[in-house]
Amino acid sequence: MGRDWTTADLRGLPLDSPWLGALEGAAAAEALTAIRGDDGVAPLIELPASFDVYLASLSPKLRHEIRRKERRLAEETGGYEVRLSTTQTLQADLDRFMELHRASPGPKGKFMHAGMEIFFRRLGEAFLAGDQFHLAFVEFDGRKAAGAIGLGFRNTFSLYNSAFDREFERLAPGMVLVADLIHQAALSGRKRFDMLKGDLAYKYRFGASPRPIGSLILSRSS
Repeated sequence: MGRDWTTADLRGLPLDSPWLGALEGAAAAEALTAIRGDDGVAPLIELPASFDVYLASLSPKLRHEIRRKERRLAEETGGYEVRLSTTQTLQADLDRFMELHRASPGPKGKFMHAGMEIFFRRLGEAFLAGDQFHLAFVEFDGRKAAGAIGLGFRNTFSLYNSAFDREFERLAPGMVLVADLIHQAALSGRKRFDMLKGDLAYKYRFGASPRPIGSLILSRSS
């Protein structure tokens, strides 16, 4: 890093990771001022050896809700499937994901502006082939009802972004999709399913725990 900066605002740093301490130590070695702050939570699921064991670890209410949503979606649509993007389908799949995201109400719909779309497309192009970028859809009757983007690295799968078709809101295709992604993460041997930053109620319906995250503001004398 060059010397032409005065302040760096670092966020999303889990308090249970070594990052905060390491950065504070490096800052002290460079005579930088480091101020630690609170940055909310990033709910996390510690995955057991199998999806069945994961389900058994949930409260009966949460377990029943997940299974009920899966059954209802299957019964009312005549069957659904979860499909992952390939190099051949990525661009068309991203087109649909952008469409779903922009149709979301409020700030979520405004989030997917042109610059952000380019970011997501470049992310997929760079990391899909290495099995790190995952774009999944719940599909039935030839329609993509919900989509989710996840990032896989070592023993962690991170749910990065998601959107669903409001026409099918009562069938909760987005919830069914997240449950399937948790299932696939457990099958592939992942140990953690990271819901990332944001204290949103739906994350706790999958048994996530509120992992605290912090921030670090580094500053140097001008």
